Amino acid sequence: MIIERRDLKDLIVMREVLEYLRTGINIDIPIQQIIILFTVAEKPGITQSELAAVVGMSPSSISRSLRMMGRFLERGDDKEKGYGLIETRPDLRERHRQACFLTKAGDKVIEDVTAIIRKAREGRQGDERLSSSVNGRSES
Repeated sequence: MIIERRDLKDLIVMREVLEYLRTGINIDIPIQQIIILFTVAEKPGITQSELAAVVGMSPSSISRSLRMMGRFLERGDDKEKGYGLIETRPDLRERHRQACFLTKAGDKVIEDVTAIIRKAREGRQGDERLSSSVNGRSES
């Protein structure tokens, strides 16, 4: 199997994003929590049950992940500090449901991730312009 240069660059960007998340949040952050983070960023106000359906996880797994990604992870009488990236609040449509939102720290992580992707995209466009000019084609 031959990997095209463009695809290889996409893999490199994915690695850079994952390295940022591992060093910026937690080296052992599970991929499920990354997916939850990106989904909440995409759909602010998504309820826990909607989130479970979208990401294909059980409601109890979503609840556990959201506690870890919140401010505190409670274990019996112990409270450990969570990642502080997502907060839950009562849903305005139905108060017994919890809606999920990014915190300021969560917004910052998403801004940083999109900056990594944007930088890679701009670099790729520069490579394409350079290749076009070297090959005698001009972009219009």
